[in-house]
Amino acid sequence: MFVPHPFPYQGSKRNLVSEILCKFPTDSFRLVEPFAGSAAVTLAALHGGLVESAMIADSDQGIARLWQAILQSPETLAEGYRSLWVGQYGKEREFYNEIRTRFVTTQPLFEGKTRF
Repeated sequence: MFVPHPFPYQGSKRNLVSEILCKFPTDSFRLVEPFAGSAAVTLAALHGGLVESAMIADSDQGIARLWQAILQSPETLAEGYRSLWVGQYGKEREFYNEIRTRFVTTQPLFEGKTRF
């Protein structure tokens, strides 16, 4: 089953989703995915009409905030990405160095948490 996903994610269940969904009870109403990541199972279950609603969560705060933005303010998120993309034109290397420096100085190492 092909279901588009907003971003690639290491450890995604995307390749296993058909095997997972064939085990779903036929009377499922809501899916709760506590370790959502890319939410491959949730997206496929909703797309396939196996559930009417879903709740996703993830302990990685960066992923949780990204999903919150995707679901609650997709236009704002898309505009932010567009602005970043266009903002690098003609100064790609400098832009990369700036983002890398910002990431390295604000990203805690080995804590499993993301700060921006």
